[in-house]
Formats: sequence, C-alpha cells, structure tokens
Amino acid sequence: MGTFVFICRRSASNLFDSIRNKCNLVTNFPNLDKNYYKIKPSLNGFFVDDYIIFYYPQTNGIIITKVINSCRDLEKFFSE
Repeated sequence: MGTFVFICRRSASNLFDSIRNKCNLVTNFPNLDKNYYKIKPSLNGFFVDDYIIFYYPQTNGIIITKVINSCRDLEKFFSE
C-alpha cells in the first residue's frame, strides 16, 4: 500500500505542477485558449493531460473556476 500511495501523491503533485505552469503562461495571454461561450459566456479553457482547466480572463490575470476530466459531458456538468 505504501508504494501505491507514494505513486499517487507523486502523480498528483506532477499534475498540480503542470497545471500551475500552464496557468502562469495563460495569465500572460488569457484569450488565446479555447472559448467555451456555448456553456457560459466568457468561459475559456485549456488542456493539461486529461483535464480541462476552465477560467475567466481578467485584466490582471485569470480566475480558475473548475478542473474537470475531459471525458465528462461538459454541458451536463455545467447545468448541474
């Protein structure tokens, strides 16, 4: 069990680092990613591994609203 927990923690840490690094890049160019206006106005998102990070662009950066597995039904998820 100890090895499994270690691998999961390391994987989670790596995913978090990847998301944080991408967020730092997106902060400089917040309108370059995909717009999800059909789901919610002004909602943007980008992929990191199997996840979509949704955010709203701001004048001084971005506001992260959700991190969702890309296999989810997005319209259903946002309507709940």
